[in-house]
Parts: sequence; C-alpha cells; structure tokens
Amino acid sequence: MLKKVTLFILFVAFATSNLFAQQGEILIYHPIKTDKSGNIVPWYNNDPAIAYDHDLHIIWNFWWNMRRDMNGLPYYMNHQVWNKNFNDPRGVGGDQFMMAISSWQLLYNYTGDENMKENMYFLAGYYLSHGLSPANCKWPNIPFPYNTLIYSGIYDGDMRNGKDVAQLDKAGSLGQELVHLYKVKGDTIMLAGAIKIANTLAANVKTGNNEHSPLPFKVNVFTGKTVLLNMTGKLYGNSKDTACYTSNLTPTLQMFLDLIQLKKGNVAAYKIAANKIIAWINKYPSKTNKWGPFFEDVGEWSETQINAMTCARYMMEHPQYFPEWKTDVKNIINWVQGTKCLPCSGGKP
Repeated sequence: MLKKVTLFILFVAFATSNLFAQQGEILIYHPIKTDKSGNIVPWYNNDPAIAYDHDLHIIWNFWWNMRRDMNGLPYYMNHQVWNKNFNDPRGVGGDQFMMAISSWQLLYNYTGDENMKENMYFLAGYYLSHGLSPANCKWPNIPFPYNTLIYSGIYDGDMRNGKDVAQLDKAGSLGQELVHLYKVKGDTIMLAGAIKIANTLAANVKTGNNEHSPLPFKVNVFTGKTVLLNMTGKLYGNSKDTACYTSNLTPTLQMFLDLIQLKKGNVAAYKIAANKIIAWINKYPSKTNKWGPFFEDVGEWSETQINAMTCARYMMEHPQYFPEWKTDVKNIINWVQGTKCLPCSGGKP
C-alpha cells in the first residue's frame, strides 16, 4: 500500500511539474495556456469570443497610440516594420495603407468606434495628397508604394527600383479601398481619387497572355515602361522583362465592378477592362498556377501564395464570373499546399 501511495505521489508530482512547465513556456509575450488535453487555449480568457475581442482592441490600441517620428507623422506612416527601441531604416510596405484601411473598416463595422473611421480617412487622405504620380505623366494619378526619403512624408517610388516606379496592383488596391470609403459617408474626394486611378488603369488594361498579365507589375510612370525586378536582367521563362506579370488583379477588378454598379466614372471603359481581367484569370493563372510577384522587398521573380489564395477567395465570393470555380479553386489550394515557397514572398518550387 505504501508503495502505491508513493508511486501515486510521484506521478502527481511529475504531472504537476510537467503542467507547470507547459504553463510556464513563453510564446512571444505570454505564458502558454493549455486545457486538460494539452491543447493551447486563449491566454486572456477561456471564452474564445472574449479573448478575440480583447486581442482585437490590443491591436487597435497599439496602432492608435504608436509613437510619432521626428517629422511629426505616426511611425506607421514612415516605416513598414515596428521596432520598440529604434526606428527601422526601411520605408513603408507596398500595400501597407490599403491593408490598414481594409482592416479598420472591418473593425469599425464590429465596434462602431469613430476613431477607426477617422484613421481610415486620415490614411487615405494623406496618401492621396502626398503619394500620387503627376497628372501629366504617362501613368497619371496612381500611388507610389514607397517613400524613398524615409522622413520626407512623400511617397515617390519603389523600394527596390527607386524613384518614379509604381506597382500597378497596389494602385488597384487603393482604388478599391477609396470606393469603400466613399460608400461609408459619401466623401466625394475619395470617389474622385478612385475614379482617377480607375481611369488610368482601365486605359492600359490589355488582353493578357501567359507572359503578360493585363496590367504589368511595375512601371516607370514617366517613361511608361515596365521595370526589371532585378537589375541583372535575369530571365524568367521567355521574358526578360519580369515586371510585366502579376496575378494580383482582383482588387482592381472589384474597383471596376463597384464603380460600374455605382454608375460613376467612365463606366464603359471599366466594363471592357473588367471583362479582360476576368477572361484572363479564367484562362491563365487559375489553370497554370503562375501567380507572379506581390511583395515590394523582393528583387527577383517570385510565385506568391498570397496572390493565389486572394484569387481563390475572390472566385468563391463571385462564382458568377468563374464558371469552373470549383475545379479551379481546388487546383489553386492544392498548388499552395504542395509548393515549397520562400518565406513571405513565395518563390519557384
């Protein structure tokens, strides 16, 4: 009997110490919390809804209270990476403001916090007044994705290719978010910005093929020419001009469709451009899984999973435009699961 009691005490001590070891393990900021089965559970509250709500507000408060830089702008207006102890030397990310606006719109719909709405309009308004290509250039009124002089408060080029270079898929993303903001409170400045972007992109949408997407990835807004992704001129397939291709065109497509529905801008041109993009997606990337680049900090060709999954989600949300969406979406998901990609940006398998 004594042996059984001793063994039981030893077992309890071992199990307890193992539990404490699990509970004491830190995952970034907090000790890992587990249930009786050893599954990780929310650290803040056992109710996932309460924990999720709490974490959403932590993220928002971090953004809302982020420190200001020496030029008076919030840190996130100048940098793409947060650093607690010093200012990161890199400028903003290519889709940084558009993703923030999209996130805050979802959070505003959830909370009704007016500060979130005002921050969306601040981001969009500042970008429109400090980041567009000149009205008299070959690609007018589209946003530059990067501030080449970090504290200038001006967005004027591309992280890898320098001044005067824009990423056209990011222009479509901004246009889409501007339309959404117009819908929130009827702000005509937002609508006018979206229409200008849409007019430039629609005027340049091509039919597209396996080497050239309907819109190129990067262009010099003054010369009108596409820009090599890396300065060595490394070949990809049969094309030396690797910046002529990206599949991240569903935000641009949605911008066109929204403006068509609103009957704003050059509706006839938007219909033609939208149909070209839809036809190209159905014929090429959804079948070939050639997704192309997305990220601003990659200086060579990359096959990005974010492009693939963004397209798959869009096809599921808009099946009326994609008659083979079930087969195509399965094809895309299988490609993403089976492709070994470089961290963050993707890459050729």
